[in-house]
Amino acid sequence: MKLIEIPSTLTPAQVKLIEAISHGATISAAAVAADVHRATFYKWLNSIYDFQEAVQEARYQRNLALDDELSDMGRMALSTVREFIGDPAIPKHLRLRAALAFLARPRVPGKQWSVPTMPAIDCEMLDPPATQATLPATPVANHSERLTPVK
Repeated sequence: MKLIEIPSTLTPAQVKLIEAISHGATISAAAVAADVHRATFYKWLNSIYDFQEAVQEARYQRNLALDDELSDMGRMALSTVREFIGDPAIPKHLRLRAALAFLARPRVPGKQWSVPTMPAIDCEMLDPPATQATLPATPVANHSERLTPVK
């Protein structure tokens, strides 16, 4: 993971918070590590620009590291499935089940795995105007219905 440039204007407690967040800690865990209340974290986040920028950079770098990990794990998982399906010592019915499970997996848009990112919160998103119509929920397709069990 890339080292984060921490502005010299930040206090030692703020630096501890940022370091903990960059290593994947929750806000609560980072606050405990920095010996501050989690409300203090949010107060600093909303009032100190340098702190806000450093927290955003720490989260961004952590997401990049997680994205790399997920890509590595995906390659390992695919290699394992490939070995399993291609191993003649494994009974055919188990190899068929593995192949069908692989083919029935949900498709991920794009070429690589990605870590969801949290968009900036707009106050209007939290309190939509009363005149705005709400959209009905879209049902999620159940991919398991497409396959019948192999006996």
